Amino acid sequence: MRKLFRIAFVFAILALLTSCDYLPVSEFEPKETVTPKGSLQVVFFDVKQADCVLVMTDGHAMLVDAGDLRQDLLVLDYLKKYGITKLDYLVATHPDADHIGSMTSVVNEMESIGEVIMPDTTKTTNVFKNLISAIEAKDIPLTIAMAGDSFSLGAATVHILAPVGNKYSKTNDFSVVLRIDFGDKSFLLAGDAEIKSENEQLDSGRSLQADVLKVGHHGSNTSSGQRYIDAVSPSYAVITCGAGNKFGHPHKEVVDRLVKAGVMIFRTDLNGTIVFITDGITIQVEAQK
Repeated sequence: MRKLFRIAFVFAILALLTSCDYLPVSEFEPKETVTPKGSLQVVFFDVKQADCVLVMTDGHAMLVDAGDLRQDLLVLDYLKKYGITKLDYLVATHPDADHIGSMTSVVNEMESIGEVIMPDTTKTTNVFKNLISAIEAKDIPLTIAMAGDSFSLGAATVHILAPVGNKYSKTNDFSVVLRIDFGDKSFLLAGDAEIKSENEQLDSGRSLQADVLKVGHHGSNTSSGQRYIDAVSPSYAVITCGAGNKFGHPHKEVVDRLVKAGVMIFRTDLNGTIVFITDGITIQVEAQK
């Protein structure tokens, strides 16, 4: 494990994309597909230039985003490997295709979903329309995310930090941002929230501190301002991005800020699927690569 950490940290410092022979994503077999009793497991799936995060604790599960278009089988296979047939919560951070692209299939395939959480914004795309139709067809309660609200996931508490407002020029700033507290440990999932949303979160006075930060907008320099990183003060950061993506994510200045802050960086393009397990006191990390 220490060797993996050293490798990941060197990658972060050098900010290099290396050429290696990696296992295909579909062949990844996590060592622990059943969350140990009394613990919280957060899995950042490798869905290339997209987001899909599974949170589990003591028989409860929440899925935050569901990959891109044409990743339906991949996302469903991931959920199958973890034995997920029911979800307490399904969160669509915002209606961009790289976050809800395969969510309709998740809605259709799950035995039950307790609640869907979305921001107060829409899109005219077929992927969004199909998702809403699937939610309505299964009569799943749909809740509009409101900053300041919170809910329980087993022994974990999930706080909604954003969106703080309801009028933005960029869809990304509508992103639902969550902080998950379990014992003394916290995870902050920033969606694609950009600097405007980050500043609103900072000005809200709500605590942003977290041990693990899912970096906003795939490591784009439109997010992860210095004030935000300072306020979160994470020990670990996860950047979800695809190898050689056309956007150049993660951007060098974001990686540099995290490295300067002493944050250990994991990236799905370099490390594949990344799994965190905490008992509320300590955190263990397992990476595919």
